[in-house]
Formats: sequence, structure tokens, C-alpha cells
Amino acid sequence: MTKLQVFCFFAITICIVINNIKCASPDECRDQICKTNNKLSNLTDNQKYQLVNGLIRAYSYARIQVLIFPPVPELMASRGRAKAFDSIITQEQDILQFITDQELAIEYDLTDFNTAVYNRHQLIRTIFNHVLHHQMNNIQMCVNDEGKKCKLVGIITRALNPEHRFTQRCNEEFKCVIALEGMITADGVVPTYNTRVENYVDRRLPSGLYKTELEAVI
Repeated sequence: MTKLQVFCFFAITICIVINNIKCASPDECRDQICKTNNKLSNLTDNQKYQLVNGLIRAYSYARIQVLIFPPVPELMASRGRAKAFDSIITQEQDILQFITDQELAIEYDLTDFNTAVYNRHQLIRTIFNHVLHHQMNNIQMCVNDEGKKCKLVGIITRALNPEHRFTQRCNEEFKCVIALEGMITADGVVPTYNTRVENYVDRRLPSGLYKTELEAVI
């Protein structure tokens, strides 16, 4: 085979591959988000814990937010929008890997993209709140390197404030510190002049369990 024939072979192969690539559409992404929302809304208490614990064990705090909070189209950079839609499909599948033993009919309410994303924030807030206050209330936050509950508080805060991103950490006083990092835009996270910081602590109840409360806003 001559060099010209080799070049033509590779050129034809590349063209075939490119023509067979199918990028996800906004409607396909919306459908997948709605399907995942449907499953999230039907989780048992054990499945809620399984999901939250699985995410925290497998991914970093930043990565979890990317997975569970799909962006609205307005926050996708126009030049990378097609890639963003493809990423959403993959990320939704990554979430579903932690939901087992659930057999549901594929029935879900179709809505517009932005509403589907809004519904996701509400579902995540409800699920993570339940796990924090009812299934992890036997663990004291930030004591003995226990940082899981602080991560939950940070994610709940993000779910309540979809347009912003927050950092979370346990300090030396065993408090969970949630700080505003900035506003989420199509170009990334833009720092804001608002330096709001919230401190959360676990109060020990007479039952021996713990209740996570907001202690102070700085």
C-alpha cells in the first residue's frame, strides 16, 4: 500500500467516525434529567442513604455538585454547549448507578429544561436533608475527622442557592464552615463582594442523637 493509499484510508476512516458521532440534544438531556428526577422522587429511606453515602465515598465535594446539579442552557458556554449536553447524559447515568433495587415504570412528567433542573435542586435538598437529620444524626459532625455531614450541609446550601457555589470545611472548633465562593456563570464561577460565611454545629440532644443547626452568620 502506497503512502497516498494509507493517507486516503485514514482520511476515510476519520470521516466515517465523525459522521457516526451523535451529540445529545437539549430535549434528550431534559428527558434524562426528568427520568432521574422520577427515580429520585420515589426513593425509599434506605435508598436515599445509599445514594448519598455512595456519592460521598466515590467523588469529591466538587465532583458531586457537577453530577447532581445539571446546568441550565443559559449557563453553558456557547462554544462548548454540545459537549455539555453529552456530559449531562453521562452524569445522569453516574447518579443512577447508586440507586439499586428500584423497578419503576418509565413514566415521568415532561417539562421544560429549566424546570427539570429546578426540580432537581428541590429533590436533592429534600434527600440530603433527610439523610443529614434522620440517618446520620447518630454521628457528631466534624469530630474525629467526620466531614461527611459538613459536605451534606454544603450541598444543601447549594441546592437552596442554585446560582451560587459554596465551599465547606470543618474548622478546629468542630464547626462546619460554609462560605460563598462566587456566582455561577457561563464563564465559570465569578467571585462576589458578598463574603457571607455560615457556621453549623451539632447539638447533642437528650436522646444522645445530634441535631445540625446554624450557629452564626458572619
